[in-house]
Amino acid sequence: MAFDHAQFDRAQDNIRARNRTASRTRVQELPSRPLLLQAIMSPATKLVPVITAVISFMSFFTNHKIQLAAARLLSVLFFVGDDSNSCAFGNAYFGLDEMQIHNFKNAICSILCEQTDANDDIIVATFKMLTSAATNQASFLSAVIAPEENANSQAYVTDKNQACQYILRSKDANVLNTISLHVKESAERTENNPKVLYNLLNFLKALWQGAGHYKNILKQLIASEFWRQMSNSS
Repeated sequence: MAFDHAQFDRAQDNIRARNRTASRTRVQELPSRPLLLQAIMSPATKLVPVITAVISFMSFFTNHKIQLAAARLLSVLFFVGDDSNSCAFGNAYFGLDEMQIHNFKNAICSILCEQTDANDDIIVATFKMLTSAATNQASFLSAVIAPEENANSQAYVTDKNQACQYILRSKDANVLNTISLHVKESAERTENNPKVLYNLLNFLKALWQGAGHYKNILKQLIASEFWRQMSNSS
């Protein structure tokens, strides 16, 4: 039986056509999914840097399990970046733009605004992540805390609900102020779960140990109501 090249070519064309149709169908389904998943899964997009993808998981997902895993992975990435002396692993290396930093700051503040027992694990992971950044990635933490913006904006709002509403609409959410409000609003819960306070104190310790990098942050912190509360309770 002679080999029919024409029939073989037609069969190959049909297979390729079906593959293209299936690929278009998958891509068409992507818009209903989060933007990050589109960027990762779509064959038409470039690869997303790991650090950008992980920060996006924390910024754009409200599922605490996803945010918890992202915060823990960021802690490791900050340490690994500092330990590998092959490249500068600071904010410039991360390639984050102002909007990405803004979204990340708002995600941190939103996590700290929630006062539920079920939220304690993600709060602990967030403080550990901030501590790792303070210890290993000074430029990144400075971009997230951004004392120049904070000093001109929220002015240490003392009402938790007002502060959380501010976070939802502001361009410069105040991380230090949100930490202060978290401690104030969750004092009783903190006594029952000292891990949160312990990891907060570790973060403050890391700031003091890196005082040369965080002069402006510490200056703002010492002038705050939060610092007076901490000093009076000690």
